[in-house]
Order: sequence, then C-alpha cells, then structure tokens
Amino acid sequence: MVPPMQEWYYSADGQQRGPVSLAELQERARSGKLDAARDLVWNAGMTEWLPAGRVPEIFSAAPSTGLAPSNPYAPPVASTLLAMPPDGLLQEIAPGSHPLDAIECLKRAFALVNRNLVPLVLVALAYFAVTFASQMVLGALTAMLGVGFVMALLLGAAGQVVSTFLMLGATRVTLNVVSGDHFEISQLFGGGSKIARALGPMVGFTVLLLIAAQLGSIVTLLVVVAAIYAFLRYGQYLALIVDKDMGLVDALKQSFRLTQNSTLPLLVLAILSGVIFFAGLLALLVGVLYTMPVWLVAQAAAYRWLQYGPVALADTPGTQTPVLQGRTAGSVIG
Repeated sequence: MVPPMQEWYYSADGQQRGPVSLAELQERARSGKLDAARDLVWNAGMTEWLPAGRVPEIFSAAPSTGLAPSNPYAPPVASTLLAMPPDGLLQEIAPGSHPLDAIECLKRAFALVNRNLVPLVLVALAYFAVTFASQMVLGALTAMLGVGFVMALLLGAAGQVVSTFLMLGATRVTLNVVSGDHFEISQLFGGGSKIARALGPMVGFTVLLLIAAQLGSIVTLLVVVAAIYAFLRYGQYLALIVDKDMGLVDALKQSFRLTQNSTLPLLVLAILSGVIFFAGLLALLVGVLYTMPVWLVAQAAAYRWLQYGPVALADTPGTQTPVLQGRTAGSVIG
C-alpha cells in the first residue's frame, strides 16, 4: 500500500496538476473527474507515470453500485478497470474525445526545441542543405534541357520526391523529440522506403492548388477551401506512415478518424506555426533554423495529442522526461 500522506500528481485538461493527497485523488475518482484509462498519476515512490486505474488505492474507495459481481453489466472493479498491454504501451484515446489545443501544442514545441536546440538546428541545416542542393541541380537541368511541358513535369516530380523524402525523415525526428526518444541527423534520410506511400497525396494537393490558380475566382476559392479541409483531415497520414508503418489507404482513413472534432484547432495551429516559420524567414533567414523546428515539432505534438490526449505533452514531475518516452508504438530509432 502507498502511504496516504504521500504527495501525488495527476494529468487533467492537458496540464500537470498537484501536489494533492491520496484522499483528493480518491474523491476525484468517486466523482468521475479522474479517468482510469486516460488520466495518469505519479508520486515520488513511482518510477514512471501510470494510468490511474492501475493504482488500486485510488479507486478502492469508489462507491459500490449494488450490482451483483456476477452481473455481466456490472462495471469493472478497480483491479481490472484498465487492462494495460503487457508491453507497457499507453492506450490510445477514442478519436475525437479530446479536441486538440493548438496553443498547448505550440507551447510544447517551443519547450522541446529549447531543450534540444543544437541537434535540432543541425537537423534544420541538413534539411536546407539538401533542399538547396537539389534545387541547384534541378535549376541546372532546366537551363540545359529547356522548360518544355514534359521536362517541367519531370523536374517538378523530382523536386516533389526530394521534398517528400525530407518530410518523412523530419517527421521521424520530430515524433521522437515529442516522445522523448533518441533522434539524430541520419534519421532525416531514413524515409526512402516509404516514399511510394507518401508521395501521392502530396502531389495531389499540389496539383489541386495549381488547377485552382487557373480557374475563375469563385471556383478557385471553393477548390482552395476544399483542399485546405482535406489537408486538415487527412494531413496526419504522413505521421501514421512513419509512426505505424501503415499503408497509404489505412493511413488516410485513420487520419480522418483521429482529427474528429479538431479541424478548427488544426487550422489555428497551421496558421500560427506558419506565422512563426515566416517570422524566422524575415529574421535574415537565420531565424528559420529555430522556427522551422518549432513548426515541425508542433505538428508532431498535435499528432501525439490526437493519439493519446493531453497527457502526451506532459513531463514526469521534477524531470524533463516526456511521459511518452518508450511507451508509444512508434518509439523506434530508425
């Protein structure tokens, strides 16, 4: 048994709360304000945060419903309230149950970038170096071979392949940053095997915008609005391909599910992170080495929130170790 007077911390509404007493946690459990599966708890005697339902002391004081134990409709008892997988991974929340908070994602992004500033700046430098080199090569080929329709199409496709390749790598890096897992520059170049799955939607989105630019103003506006909505609802597909190694169709379907009730917050996040990114461009271009990681980490933080809820952005109390460290299905180095 845990000593009753020990100080406890818990997660609620995307924030770390506490310290509180065990009695206060028990009262929250009785009143339904503490979710056994999604809210995590911690005290100084524990090595890591645990879902509240895995700590019998918290729910032992919950009132009885009067139903017979053999009743198949009886609620689960404290010992079986949460069936944690044997591998120790966190359970994902029901899609749409915790709408995204764009401001919290940005705050988390700034905090994580500041903690990992030097390695993330090096990743950004590598990203821009490869992008610049590819643009130089494509520009030279354009000068040599001309800008006919077919050639322009081929060179544009080549540029899209490079862009997708780098985005896959950047997604792996930033997902590891948010989860507190190991990351390194070499991960930026580890997405080659997934290009075929990731390329289609990126090309499709670009083509939609190019078509829209050639249409009348009203039709253009409708196409752009539809494209933005599609981007917001299906935009998590890239993270799902990287994180869960999903096929394209499954990733698109899961992205649509994950973003339930979060379309507007995702739009707000896209606008705010875009403003931050371009502010870096205005700072003599050097600032983008900081604002680009903030932009990308904010997107990864949003994905983790959609998966696990507000607790995905929390640290273990008294440390700078993310709660998610080693507890997500995508906690891998490669």
